[in-house]
Amino acid sequence: MTLGFSTGSTYQCTPRNLAEDLAMFKQVGCSAVEFMLWMRNDPVEKFLIENPKEVVDGFQYVSLHAPGIPYVKSDEVFSLFEIIQNLHDKFAFKAIVFHPDMVKDWDLFNNLRFPIAFENMDNQKDFGISIEDMEIVFEKTDSKMVFDIQHIYSNDSSMKLGYEMLEKFKERIVEIHFSSLNGGKSGPVHKLAYQSPEQEILNILKNTKIPILFEGVVDPNSKMEDIRKEFGFTQKFLSSRQP
Repeated sequence: MTLGFSTGSTYQCTPRNLAEDLAMFKQVGCSAVEFMLWMRNDPVEKFLIENPKEVVDGFQYVSLHAPGIPYVKSDEVFSLFEIIQNLHDKFAFKAIVFHPDMVKDWDLFNNLRFPIAFENMDNQKDFGISIEDMEIVFEKTDSKMVFDIQHIYSNDSSMKLGYEMLEKFKERIVEIHFSSLNGGKSGPVHKLAYQSPEQEILNILKNTKIPILFEGVVDPNSKMEDIRKEFGFTQKFLSSRQP
């Protein structure tokens, strides 16, 4: 199984120490990592620009999450795409993740030279929620999909939508985002699953061979402990359900 963390999980740990984060991820056994860009020129972008490709040695799956900005024809977007392309040339990301509700001009995503993937959205968004929404995305772009379990749960706690989406887009899904909602449906806050494990969220993971990225936010005062427990909790659950 391929398990890892998004660097978004450690965003509350300031000042940011991404080298330490990566070392901790590796120490617990992670073989995947996703670098989360919050905005242009943020600490993650600077870290990736300043460090050699060897900084991700040991990770089998490496992806990049693009910022949640409006994607229109603008200098800001063209500059971002140039940065992403340069980073992809260095790190060979498996996917560059975008939120479909932020796309205002789909033509921007034609003829890009890096691999794009669109993520299903939570219940606070107005697009990217349903199967029909995601079908529109894939009609407009030659792209893959990121399956966010917590986003599904915020829209349908029975997870029926999740199973239907998995079946419908199984050939497109390249990674899974995994976190908990802490029993609630009122917001996109990503909680650590080991602290509040919703069984419906866990069950949809069984038997999957798709890389899983943890998005639950760790406590700055217990960073290593949270990382170890989240990884161990999920690994144990998945191992007990392997055929």
